[in-house]
Amino acid sequence: MSSASKSLAKLVKDIMTDKESGKAITLSFWRLQNPVILSHLEEFAAAPEWTDKDDRHRVLDEVHRLFININAAMWEQEVKLWPRLKDAKTPDDASNDDVAVVFGGKYASSPLSVSETLVRHLSGSCSKVYTVSRSVVDNVPSSVIHIPTTKLDEDPRGTDDFLSVLEDALKERAGSSSSGGKMSVYFTLGQHKGINPFLRNVHAATNFANALKRVAPQLQSVGSLFKVVLTGTDATLPSTHPDAQVIIGEDKVTVPTYKISPYNFVYAMSKLCQFYIVADAIVDIFGDGRRATLSNELKHAIQKMRAHIVAAGEDGAYHEDDEDGVSMEELDEISKKWTDIRRELDAHLKVAEHISICYTPLHAKPWTDAAFVKCEDESDGSPRAYVLQQIVRRLKNAISNEQAARAHF
Repeated sequence: MSSASKSLAKLVKDIMTDKESGKAITLSFWRLQNPVILSHLEEFAAAPEWTDKDDRHRVLDEVHRLFININAAMWEQEVKLWPRLKDAKTPDDASNDDVAVVFGGKYASSPLSVSETLVRHLSGSCSKVYTVSRSVVDNVPSSVIHIPTTKLDEDPRGTDDFLSVLEDALKERAGSSSSGGKMSVYFTLGQHKGINPFLRNVHAATNFANALKRVAPQLQSVGSLFKVVLTGTDATLPSTHPDAQVIIGEDKVTVPTYKISPYNFVYAMSKLCQFYIVADAIVDIFGDGRRATLSNELKHAIQKMRAHIVAAGEDGAYHEDDEDGVSMEELDEISKKWTDIRRELDAHLKVAEHISICYTPLHAKPWTDAAFVKCEDESDGSPRAYVLQQIVRRLKNAISNEQAARAHF
């Protein structure tokens, strides 16, 4: 038995014996009862170990294939057994847009990410879908127009790229045979790794909001048929949010809540800042005098969060002794207020909720890179074991890309 197989067996045994020992069981227990998921993990563990001589692109492709297989098995499990999915609308029921725009997404015949899964659904239900990402994409369906750009999260150059796409989409809707159809704009941009990821999140939302305001008259003419949909994350839930409890079969299962915490503090803040920035634009475009107080509250919160994010740089942790920044209690309050703000702006703004951990390329690359750097300390010298540890440890609250994509509808 390989080192990776031994490591996986121990991880699985520890999780599966929680019930016997009287410990609270999490979604990991339920996930690993699925023989398809377990089989995919075991097959990956049993494959020949990677070495420094292996091509990293080939290794990454292997992790991507594992993610595709796990996601498919997780969705099959969810749609059959997860209570809150029983009444979920299908994308075709919920969408039927005349025109859709996806910032941060592209079409893929075999989707790897949440946004690619989202685009796949929209391409089958919309007359036209504009996708915008860093990638150059060929062989897309006739309903899809892809625009490659690297500037969306650059300050302030990204505004023009957002604006150009919005103008094209509005012209497409106005000139189409069914110009009375809906127009939905999906903002899926969010970074938590790389160079200045938190500030880039703020820049992307600022550029998007500025572009929205520059086409305000056209959006006002679309009226109630226009909506912005933001990709949310449970990381923005208050730090005091309780763990969820669900009944699956005869088992009471705990779903540990992904929420604001000391280790993801600035990332969570940057996502909340995105929400507030876009909400402020929606108030400017569709609001009236009665919303002046709301606009002032939004701007005040944005100013505080932006200043903290700029000062933090790439340090995403919470520092209790930082007297000049946003405190944990303040960010919790900003998070709680967002619930009321979202409800007030519901006609034109939605956040895809209940998105925790998903297995996507955003995780595949850093986990694969780290596997070769940290294998000696983390997993008895086995890069495969390191990747498996990252996957299995997150099964406790992970959801499929399919479920996350459908949360947008």
